[in-house]
Amino acid sequence: MADADWQKVWVRYAKHRKATVRDVKNGVAKQWSQSENSQAQYHPENYGGDEQVKALDMLCLENGVLIRATAVKRTYYYDCGAGNYVGYCCGTLTTFVHTEWHRAGEIHGRPICKKCLNQKPGVDL
Repeated sequence: MADADWQKVWVRYAKHRKATVRDVKNGVAKQWSQSENSQAQYHPENYGGDEQVKALDMLCLENGVLIRATAVKRTYYYDCGAGNYVGYCCGTLTTFVHTEWHRAGEIHGRPICKKCLNQKPGVDL
C-alpha cells in the first residue's frame, strides 16, 4: 500500500510523557525508562509539548530509516544528532526516536536507545 493511502493521525501516548523536569533531575525519569513495560520517557525540557513531540514523530516518518513495513504497520527510527537528547530509554539518555505508523493512521513514537534499536531485525548501528 502506498504512503498516500494511509492516513496520518498523531496520537499522544501519556506513558512516554510522564516525566517532569524534576523527575529528570532526581533520576525518576531514568528509573521509569528501565522498567520492563517500555516506559521510555521524552525529555521534558527538549520535548515537553505535544507539538514538539508530534513534529519529532513526523520528522522520523519523513526523514528516518524504515525498519520494517508490513500490511498493518511501519516502523522507523531517526537520530537527532549528538547532544540533541530525545529522552531516556533503558536508563540511558538517547538521541534516537522510534515511530510506529499503523494502517488505520495512528502515529506514535518514543525515545529509543542504540541497544534496543540493534535488537530490531535489520538494524545495525
